[in-house]
Amino acid sequence: MPTPAFLHLIPVLDSTHVDRDVAWYIAHLGFRLTYDSTQYHAGPMDYAVLERAGMILHLQFQYPKDFKATDIKFEVKGIQTLFEALQEKGLVKREQFRTDTPWHTDEFGLKDPSGNRIFFLEERMG
Repeated sequence: MPTPAFLHLIPVLDSTHVDRDVAWYIAHLGFRLTYDSTQYHAGPMDYAVLERAGMILHLQFQYPKDFKATDIKFEVKGIQTLFEALQEKGLVKREQFRTDTPWHTDEFGLKDPSGNRIFFLEERMG
C-alpha cells in the first residue's frame, strides 16, 4: 500500500471582520484574494481564501466571544526588506526585529487586525 503524501498545510485563522482582514492582508502582506463566501451566498463575507507565492491562508468569521488568536510563522527570504517595508507602514517598530537568535534566525512579528499573531523568520547561513 502506498504511503500517503502530505501536500500542503493551510491555516484557517479566526477573523472578527473578514472584509477588513482581507484588505489588510492584501495591502500590507501582498496576498491576493482567490475566493470568498460572497461567491456562493448573499450578505457579508464570512470566509475568504488568500494566496501569495503558493502559500494559502484561509480566514473564517468568528464572533468576538468565540474568537481565538492563532500564531502562524512564515519562513521568508529577504526579511530585512520585508521588515523595513512594514516599518514604513507603521506596522512594526525597530525593537521588534531580532537578529541572530540562539536558534540562528532573524525574525519579527506583528498582529493582524483581528489579533492573530504573525511571525516572519529567515534562517541565518553560516
